Amino acid sequence: MGFVLEVLPAIRNHAEVLAGRLEDTGRKDDPNDFYGLNSLPVPLAYAHAIVFRDKMIRNLVRKRTDLLKQNPRCSFFDDLPGFATYLEQQNNEENVDV
Repeated sequence: MGFVLEVLPAIRNHAEVLAGRLEDTGRKDDPNDFYGLNSLPVPLAYAHAIVFRDKMIRNLVRKRTDLLKQNPRCSFFDDLPGFATYLEQQNNEENVDV
């Protein structure tokens, strides 16, 4: 099973998300939690940056799991101004004359 989790990072992320969510025993589920939890693993594995404003997702990613360490190429933002700054920096780096 370990091999599968190594070569399929989205599956590894999904397992980590589910484990982290189960540890939060005091939280009452919200119908939208399903969509938030299921939309998190794939972008973390393959995108350069993602934005989630949901408090439960931020807590899961930043405090309850090692998802950010396991997906070092993906930048995680919890607000749009931070994401906009990131995009500006990426654009400036691409436009630098070498």
